[in-house]
Amino acid sequence: MTTTTEPVGVLVRRWRERRRRSQLDVSLAAELSTRHLSCIETGRANPSRDMIRRLCDELDVPLRERNALYLAAGFAPVHAERALADLGRRAPRWRPS
Repeated sequence: MTTTTEPVGVLVRRWRERRRRSQLDVSLAAELSTRHLSCIETGRANPSRDMIRRLCDELDVPLRERNALYLAAGFAPVHAERALADLGRRAPRWRPS
């Protein structure tokens, strides 16, 4: 699982800059104010789980990295991770005894 010691705001800003998007562009698309996005990025505001999802959707953040954002914000990861060796295998079915 991806772990990080960086605050969620730093990760959001990094993804926004990686996608070459302005705060204004992202805030309009994610339906929040530019001021709120700025406060999230600087650590003056803590994003909700839904806010992280909206920002990740808008910035097209991969699922594994979304888990890192959730963890940095203090939430449990949402997306399950499997080892590379398990990708070709089917999950075992539960059978009643």
